[in-house]
Amino acid sequence: MAGHDGVVTWLARWLEDHSGHPTDTEQYVAAWTDEDGTLAKLDISFVDAEGRRAYVDVAFASASSSVPATVARHATEPGVAAADMVARKRRRYKPEKNPGVGLVPFVVESLGRVSPEAQALLRAMAPSDAQQRSAALRDARQTLAVLVQTRLAEQLLSAEAGRRRSRAAR
Repeated sequence: MAGHDGVVTWLARWLEDHSGHPTDTEQYVAAWTDEDGTLAKLDISFVDAEGRRAYVDVAFASASSSVPATVARHATEPGVAAADMVARKRRRYKPEKNPGVGLVPFVVESLGRVSPEAQALLRAMAPSDAQQRSAALRDARQTLAVLVQTRLAEQLLSAEAGRRRSRAAR
């Protein structure tokens, strides 16, 4: 969760800086309530480049799965894990349930590949001046890469700590 929350915090700040409008995090959206009555909680609410309310749902996608064929597809076809996660988000948050409101599934694969939807959001919200745009997008990619690598390092360290504990118990 810390890796996810780090991306949410960074992206909310980045969107606020580049839109000129405040953002909110962890927003409940009644229109996308699940069938079981669970309110949808989206990571970021912001005003998009067209001036309309939009939401971002940040997710990490991995090649792992309980279905061997899915693992093989995710591991061999670049971007498939992210595309599958985007499709899941689109099924969960159907546009017809909340017309006029945008949703961006901001999906990052566990090793750092960013979904086309996430890339499009960054491009749409970047400054229009060529030099500022280039710098903003470069900084966004660099910061996102650092956040992803930090998340991976924390996962490895926590797995190693558990491994050491299990060895000590033997």
